[in-house]
Amino acid sequence: MMYIYTDGACSNNGKPSALASIGIYIGPNDSRNVSRRITGKQTNNVAELTAIIEAYTIMKQDILSGKQITICSDSRYAIKCCTDYGKKCSANWDTLEIPNKDLVRHAYDLFCDLENVTFMYIKAHTGKTDVHSLGNAEADKLATSAFPKFAIPERIYLDVSYDQKDIAKQLECKWDIKKKKWYIYDDNTKKDLIINMFK
Repeated sequence: MMYIYTDGACSNNGKPSALASIGIYIGPNDSRNVSRRITGKQTNNVAELTAIIEAYTIMKQDILSGKQITICSDSRYAIKCCTDYGKKCSANWDTLEIPNKDLVRHAYDLFCDLENVTFMYIKAHTGKTDVHSLGNAEADKLATSAFPKFAIPERIYLDVSYDQKDIAKQLECKWDIKKKKWYIYDDNTKKDLIINMFK
């Protein structure tokens, strides 16, 4: 079994200034690892799905030869597009109106008949040292390193108590493993609300 770790990142997600990128991690110093910006629609979901599609392109020969491959992603959306959600949509592509329709269709068409390719959801930013958490962290590094430095907004660190961690997650706050603190980016549209909540 071979494991491929994919990730998408988007700075200023949902804004006109958004920049999206992908990271694909196969192994240490592997020439097939990917770190690049994407073209077209600049959103996190598009980046996550694009990363999985590119993983297919990279591993196509191995896939078609029947090698067992698991694609690991921290995006439930992207995985579902390639599996059950994609299957549901496939019954009505012509009249269906969904976000990222062409990309979803392309992803599902690539993987729907492949019995030797499976998907695994990996929780992001856990700080754990198991092989899959580390693989996801490497894919994340590759994705975020594709941004020009000026594109990444400043971090605002928050005073989140242990009892408030679930609220922080729901508000999509991020966890800094090294500093062991929750944070948001300065361009977060809910910045004032979140800062006041964790005063």
